[in-house]
Amino acid sequence: MWNGDHPRAGHLTPGGRAMFRLMGCRYGDHRDWQAIDAWADGIAEDLRRGTLAEPC
Repeated sequence: MWNGDHPRAGHLTPGGRAMFRLMGCRYGDHRDWQAIDAWADGIAEDLRRGTLAEPC
């Protein structure tokens, strides 16, 4: 759901590391934490109000 958490170099094979870098990717956690916090705050508010939507 929250794409952007890329593996550390030690979790890939040498070929996987080379491909990862050649594609221009960077290691680390690049998720948008402000958006995630806002999403979680919205759920908390819905729970407080009792207006949480039914799952799809």
